[in-house]
Amino acid sequence: MDLIKITRALADDLHALRRPAGVSHVYNPLRYMWPAHERFLSRHYIMTGRLLDGDGNDDGEEYQGVATRRYLILGMNPGPHGMVQTGLPFGDVVNAAAMLGYRTGDQVPAPDLAGVELHPGRPVIGLAATRREASGERLWGGLAAIFGGLDQTLAQCFAANYCPLAYFADDAQGTNVTPEDFGKKTINGKPNPRHDPGYAAELDKVCLPYLVRVARAMRVEVILAVGRYAEAKANIIAALCPEATQQCPSPKVVYLTHPSPLATRSAGEWATMARHALENAGVLPPGASEVGP
Repeated sequence: MDLIKITRALADDLHALRRPAGVSHVYNPLRYMWPAHERFLSRHYIMTGRLLDGDGNDDGEEYQGVATRRYLILGMNPGPHGMVQTGLPFGDVVNAAAMLGYRTGDQVPAPDLAGVELHPGRPVIGLAATRREASGERLWGGLAAIFGGLDQTLAQCFAANYCPLAYFADDAQGTNVTPEDFGKKTINGKPNPRHDPGYAAELDKVCLPYLVRVARAMRVEVILAVGRYAEAKANIIAALCPEATQQCPSPKVVYLTHPSPLATRSAGEWATMARHALENAGVLPPGASEVGP
């Protein structure tokens, strides 16, 4: 499987979708921050080597393949201060720079915003942004505490959003709209102007096959579903990865509370909850660290 090729195709297929109901602006960071996302995939999930002949000698040809990962971290969609800026899932600027191998003072790729219609209240600055995304900061910090560091986390986990698009409403602040809104007839007992089940189905047709293909190719054993929407989609992905052998069963879905400050009081609390979830499911990584509040 060519991970770079199918991810680029995913970005293009998402770009071709219509605009859903109740949304004025749709952002596709896989396209305008493609160099950053491609670098992320290449640095952490692409293996290269040389082919050997039948006698074990170098035959002079190189090969490229996708790395295996035990865990898939699955989110819902990009946050305004995370992937919308950096092109990386849960990609607050500090962790994104670290994952991409950039140091302070390095020149970083700027977003290619040609032809992109931006909401006045939702600018895209890119990796040069200074505002951190709390959810991404907590998620990567908490997982690093469990796995023993950011590099160790990436060596065992592939990260993706189910839907790599961000949606904003036509109001002054550009209210953040999430994919789960499209499936709700009512919100707080009132008709939902963003109810668009047809669009939700179109989104599934694009996003679901990509993630199933990645999970199979990477031989994912555990899907860490961040939030209830991601959990529902993770269960579908797992069901579409049939148990082929005892060594490669269907992935186990583990629900993680969303790391948003609205859901947890502190970064330490989220890390503790995440560790307990992995431990209770019997999927803690070997040598997992204890975490404190």
